[in-house]
Amino acid sequence: MSVDRLPGLIYLACCLISLISASLCGQGACSWSGVGGGTNQPALSLRTWTDASGATALYAGGQFTIAGGAFVARVARWDGTAWSAVGGGLMGGVEDLEGFDDGTGPALYAGGWLGSLSLPVMRWDGSSWSPVGVSLGGGWNPAVHELSILDIGFGEALFAAGRFTVAGGAPASGVAVWSGAAWVPLATGLLPGTEVHSLAMYDDGLGSALYAGTQSSGVVRWDGATWSSVGSGLLGFGAVRALQVFDDGAGPRLYAAHDSGQPVSRWDGTSWTSVGTWTGWGGARFSVLGSSTAKRDRSFLQVGFLPGNFRFP
Repeated sequence: MSVDRLPGLIYLACCLISLISASLCGQGACSWSGVGGGTNQPALSLRTWTDASGATALYAGGQFTIAGGAFVARVARWDGTAWSAVGGGLMGGVEDLEGFDDGTGPALYAGGWLGSLSLPVMRWDGSSWSPVGVSLGGGWNPAVHELSILDIGFGEALFAAGRFTVAGGAPASGVAVWSGAAWVPLATGLLPGTEVHSLAMYDDGLGSALYAGTQSSGVVRWDGATWSSVGSGLLGFGAVRALQVFDDGAGPRLYAAHDSGQPVSRWDGTSWTSVGTWTGWGGARFSVLGSSTAKRDRSFLQVGFLPGNFRFP
């Protein structure tokens, strides 16, 4: 994703934050503006996080090195007035940020390609960065695309999805869970080397389960013991970049955004169907799904991508 001429936070607005604020603006009455001067390279993730002192701020992660004129390194903090560095920052690029307490206190976790073959997740405790476990990597150019807090039956835990073949010293296929002490792979049923972009919990009538969107294996479901394809799995539709559960009035459904001419599909528990008509659309090379409620309590599913945002229905 090369958008060198586009200010980082405006880019992110098109791809991510519009999923929330477009609904709050009602019928398009709002306009976008830069935040504190923006960033010199793409911002790929925004997250509000409250540290141990009780201070809440907005954190941005991405490929940038400058935010609002301040020298930063891939992570920056917005206090409502100005951007500032978060410690010494990180190397490489940050794809996702997530706040989580694994029992050792609140921390901000960053996942991406962080300049290490085995440490694609780092932890900020409010004063310094430290690696999260060891041996989450392997393969070519390991990276974490998404961090999610999910409960698959044993309490909330931090999950990492991405491009890696080793987790905690054991073979992995792009999904691992942080136990608080080590990374544990969820690999059974996935082909070695599977790259995972997105995770979501969904109940299709058979009970709540973990779903994953992959680079080349479509959408797969974890039943507590193994992964299996979800229907046709959207095979041949390209990488599944995002998953979102949304109720369009007919009950909750699982929506997937993927790299194809019709970039959004819906799973009803039995089959996949395309959603909406996308004229002249060349594929969602970077897609984000989100749901929100606008004025008059009307809910929307929104799709963010480069360059723009669509809303359904």
